[in-house]
Amino acid sequence: MEGLSARFAGSARDRVEGARKGVEERRQELEVAIRADVQRGVVTLTGSAPGREIRERAREIAESVPGVARVENRISLTPEPDVAGEGK
Repeated sequence: MEGLSARFAGSARDRVEGARKGVEERRQELEVAIRADVQRGVVTLTGSAPGREIRERAREIAESVPGVARVENRISLTPEPDVAGEGK
């Protein structure tokens, strides 16, 4: 049975690596500073995003990657720029 567990361990490593690559590739869609770290099927998202929609989209993308068991979304929201002097 040792060979069987080693095969499954290798397969899990491949899935996790695929998940990391998938998150990194899809991160480019967002054009924001987000980092995705993957460990044992858990994706931890860090960085910043200008709004809740983008923050949630990053989570959705990470969750959609095969091999991801859980997503920890630690992306902070950055204040949106003051447009045309509003708020002064």
